[in-house]
Amino acid sequence: MTRIMFSFGDKILGGIRAIQEQEQVSTLIRHRTFVHQEHGLAHQRVVDAFGATYLRKPNAENCQFLMQMHDKVHDFLRMLGSIDCMHWGWKNCPTAWRGQFTNGYKGTHPTMILEAIVDHCLLIWHAHFGVSGSNNDINLLNTSSLFTEQCNGNFTVIKFTANGRQHHMRYYLADDIYPSWPVFLKMISFPTDLKRAFFAQRQESARKDMER
Repeated sequence: MTRIMFSFGDKILGGIRAIQEQEQVSTLIRHRTFVHQEHGLAHQRVVDAFGATYLRKPNAENCQFLMQMHDKVHDFLRMLGSIDCMHWGWKNCPTAWRGQFTNGYKGTHPTMILEAIVDHCLLIWHAHFGVSGSNNDINLLNTSSLFTEQCNGNFTVIKFTANGRQHHMRYYLADDIYPSWPVFLKMISFPTDLKRAFFAQRQESARKDMER
């Protein structure tokens, strides 16, 4: 009889524990759902407040303003801005992901990469973020949507003449790791004459907009 009572009591305690665990799981699910909803609402508030001004690509009027500003400030005719990539540390990176988010060249800590285009007024006109830190600027460019519209033929037409040649593409100042595309005006790492040295100095000075 005693054994039967103990067995019955254990079943009751087990049932109580199961109910408590179920309630804890339900509470955790409700909390996570609430947090997710709040994050979604906060994101939407940011988009509603700043989307029309900051969270968009430059239109034709913006491009004209940027080209005139950089022509006046940096003496680079019809230049839209500077492009570069930056590594942002990820303190709470999961252990299983540390390898793919760590680049030995940038240190031993996991990072994520931000690709951005910045103008002289420090406005960011393009941002591509979240690629693992083990990549470089070229890998990031290959996954970026920067030139998607241009490849599809949906882009603002820009015409200007420089050194007697007609140009039809916007361009950005970039360092020497970027590919030799018409849209990138790259730095000269080792100028061989005074003319190239002057260009390298002015290009590097203008690209400091990205570092400010």
